[in-house]
Amino acid sequence: MLVAVGFYFFKHDYVSGYFEMIGFPAWLVYPLGIVKVLGIIGMYNTKYKLLREWAYAGYLYNCLLALAGNALCPEGEFTGGAVVAVVLLLVSYFSRRKVYTS
Repeated sequence: MLVAVGFYFFKHDYVSGYFEMIGFPAWLVYPLGIVKVLGIIGMYNTKYKLLREWAYAGYLYNCLLALAGNALCPEGEFTGGAVVAVVLLLVSYFSRRKVYTS
């Protein structure tokens, strides 16, 4: 997610063109970058478990929207990265829960 934030802020023209290609508005790039930074802070927060759960939920929602947008793209060639992101996020979530509950 941190790499995506870097692209959102430093390669804005490239990312906004990609967003428009898959059907999302280009103005969404900066707010999504800010929310992703807040999600990173929330994931590494050990004091408030609810904040971490909301960060995971937000990232899952983001990844599922990316998967849907990429699947509906006319080219349809970008779905692999979104599938990998969803799988890695789920593995991270369940392995983190297992570590903290035992």
